[in-house]
Amino acid sequence: MMQLIELMVVEAQRHRRKPLDQAMFNKVINYEFPSNQTVKHNLKSGAVLTLCGDHERCWDIQDDKVMVDDRLVPVIHMYDRDSRTKELFLSKIPSPQK
Repeated sequence: MMQLIELMVVEAQRHRRKPLDQAMFNKVINYEFPSNQTVKHNLKSGAVLTLCGDHERCWDIQDDKVMVDDRLVPVIHMYDRDSRTKELFLSKIPSPQK
């Protein structure tokens, strides 16, 4: 953990006063941190479906449920990255009565 923090500090010092924490973390963990010390979850088959470009066509919406290979996905990470899931989620949030 200290190794990760040290790498993050170096990266943060390169980008002072910029809100780039996720981008910096991704750069450090993917390119500078030893790969034998990280575990990456499968973006498709695990409990969490991460909506990024890698799996654009592997999932579908059926009856207001996000499905992967006929399996209901319990957690959608970055739901707002795709207009279909964003619209679905927003449609489920009650709006104030006028």
